[in-house]
Amino acid sequence: MDVGPGDGPNGADQAGRGRAFPAAARGADARDEPAAQGGSGRWRLVRRLLNLAVFLVSAGGLAWLLATKGGELGRAIAGVGHAKLAVVAAAVFCERVSMFSFARVQQRLLRAAGQRLTLASAIGISFAGNALSVSVPIAGPGLGVAFTFREFARHKVERPAAAFALVVSGVLSTVSLMLIVAAGLLASGNAVAAILGLVPAVLILAGIAAGLFGLRVAAWRRLLERTAAGCVRTTQRLRRKPGDPPETVVARAREQLAGLHLSRGDWAAVVALAFLNWLGDAACLALSIRAAGLAIPLRHLLLVWSAGQVAGGIGLTPGGVGVVEVALVAALVGTGAPATGAAVAVMIYRLISLWLVLLVGWVLYLVIRSRRARRASE
Repeated sequence: MDVGPGDGPNGADQAGRGRAFPAAARGADARDEPAAQGGSGRWRLVRRLLNLAVFLVSAGGLAWLLATKGGELGRAIAGVGHAKLAVVAAAVFCERVSMFSFARVQQRLLRAAGQRLTLASAIGISFAGNALSVSVPIAGPGLGVAFTFREFARHKVERPAAAFALVVSGVLSTVSLMLIVAAGLLASGNAVAAILGLVPAVLILAGIAAGLFGLRVAAWRRLLERTAAGCVRTTQRLRRKPGDPPETVVARAREQLAGLHLSRGDWAAVVALAFLNWLGDAACLALSIRAAGLAIPLRHLLLVWSAGQVAGGIGLTPGGVGVVEVALVAALVGTGAPATGAAVAVMIYRLISLWLVLLVGWVLYLVIRSRRARRASE
């Protein structure tokens, strides 16, 4: 879903304007830089060692799988070639609907904030950001968000509106996923697990409600503003690009966000699109199962799909490669599906929902980069 949002014509240039930090603040920044660099270096080393360990474990698991289950894997791969092409095409369409829906969520939020972003641009940014997010383990989501924020800035989207669209779309995506997973657990007859699955969604919504209520209380509002100013100050130090005083940045953002108002129709649209994003992906899995010649009840389908989403959310391997496949095959076999047929269905689903989407995303990322370089050279 590569660099910080401040780069580029609408990033670094604007960040460099206005009043600079006082000399004392600059001195504090200089004193803090060695410690920040040391902490960052240690974190990079830990992350690389963790990635190496995950790679070695995955490679070892793959070698074991090929040695012990080579015959079944061969039959599964051969079975992909005999899949029903019309059903596979329908699965590709559903995944396309899923990706387009997420792009539409962000475009609709930006439009409600008075910003202009074409649907084609929103789709391109969404696919490219997803490619970054999925391809890099652990740090991928942060890279995807940074890329998306930067591209919004290049399309002349104001920063508060861009932050608003990213935060709200992320919250809607997370909450809608939790609700669908809870629905799958409830449909499977596990009411206790469904209730436990709803707890995180309720906590998120309660936190949002508390934050909105806190904005109406002067003391809480001042606390939130001080916290936001501290975050801005830390970001400026890490980027070594001091701009306007953090308090000024927060006050300006507060004034701009106060002017953002979504109608009930806007909220209904973005909530529906957030659910459609996940349901389109679930439909892709259902059609992949059908293309493999299998059929499972709807109550089991949501449970199987949820298992894949939870496994992919761990984020230790790029795109959850290896982890998601094992979880989906195990869940399908648990519903009574034959192992070979389950492997065929999962291969079809992952070829569409991961590799095809990644291919499109990286192509669009290169197109965006080439256009950016061409504009810079003009």
